Amino acid sequence: MTTKSGVKYLNAIIIILIISALFFYIASDNWLSKFNSTIEKHIEISHAYDNMLQNFKTYDSLEKRKSSLLDEINRINMETGILQEEIISNLYGHCSENNIIISKINFSEAVPVCFDNEENSNEDNKDKTAVTVRVTIEFKSNFDDMLELIDDIKNDDRDIAVTNMRLLSLDDNDVIGIMDLNFYAIPFVRNR
Repeated sequence: MTTKSGVKYLNAIIIILIISALFFYIASDNWLSKFNSTIEKHIEISHAYDNMLQNFKTYDSLEKRKSSLLDEINRINMETGILQEEIISNLYGHCSENNIIISKINFSEAVPVCFDNEENSNEDNKDKTAVTVRVTIEFKSNFDDMLELIDDIKNDDRDIAVTNMRLLSLDDNDVIGIMDLNFYAIPFVRNR
């Protein structure tokens, strides 16, 4: 019986020695440093992934913003260029709706719109600034139809300003007139 109990004690001592050896191996600096460097690499990769994911989110956000701004430009129907054919078509539509006969249309050259705080000869901003074309129309109508034309121009989706008008009365209600209009446009520069 003593041998069985001696074997039990010997097995218990061996198990205690194995557990102690494992504990000292696990607690040694060498094993912990390997484990810590693995954790640090994992954390570093995790941060790099998070940064990359944030960059994608930022890019997507900027693309959505760009898309919404382009949609806004299209929604407000802001002219990006001034074409004489479109101006003639627009004026003819308004005048025919109001029984006005156009006898003559004159166009000026498109010029940049200068604001009080801008320099007049800044060539770099020439392609980025708003432009205007002055259009002079000579017409014949009655007075009430001419007032309706002015209201239609004022309510037009395009940026049009009536800058000057000269009228000559023919009889009680008919007039011959000259109207100066400014058509405005903002050049749209797309990034490539």
